[in-house]
Amino acid sequence: MKRKFIFYGLLLTFFGISLQVKAQNHISITANRNEHTKTVSEARTLAFTNTFMPMAVGMGSVALFNNKTVQSIGAVMTVYGIIMGPSTGNFYANDYARGGLGMVTRLVGAYLMKNATSEIFGQRFSNSLNIDNKKVKLGDTKILIGAGLVVGTAIYNFISASKSVKEFNKSKKRFSLNVTPSVVGKKVSPLLTARVTF
Repeated sequence: MKRKFIFYGLLLTFFGISLQVKAQNHISITANRNEHTKTVSEARTLAFTNTFMPMAVGMGSVALFNNKTVQSIGAVMTVYGIIMGPSTGNFYANDYARGGLGMVTRLVGAYLMKNATSEIFGQRFSNSLNIDNKKVKLGDTKILIGAGLVVGTAIYNFISASKSVKEFNKSKKRFSLNVTPSVVGKKVSPLLTARVTF
């Protein structure tokens, strides 16, 4: 069981790293484009990377380390990847309605599934979060509904990232708030900029 868990954790880590490398290459290629234009591929890459990287690193930390603090941080990273990760593509395109709806729905789904944590992720993971002290069947209605909400909204957010980007690029009036580095004398300081595009 432990070897399977480690194998899947390493597989997810490799998958996440390959997505991260693809994202970095994509950003360098599109750096010269109009900064107001957002791309579908970048939105999806962000969503996949922010979902699978934290999950892989988090589950790997729980499986490989015996330190309680490291395991707890790993478990929290995994939960972040599951709940927040899929929505980051929508957030990238400033679509907070779709991203927020998916995130809140996954939070409800995860709450419904909390008693199945040890059955899904293993006892070490469950102990890291100090939850799930009950034995349940994975076929229980509450757990199936929770799993449907989590998986269904993750897929929805991955797919809807393209619509979010298209709507952002078509909008005629946009407001953006950015923090960019600025050189003042010999020091590099953060500069907060706001822009309205008509």
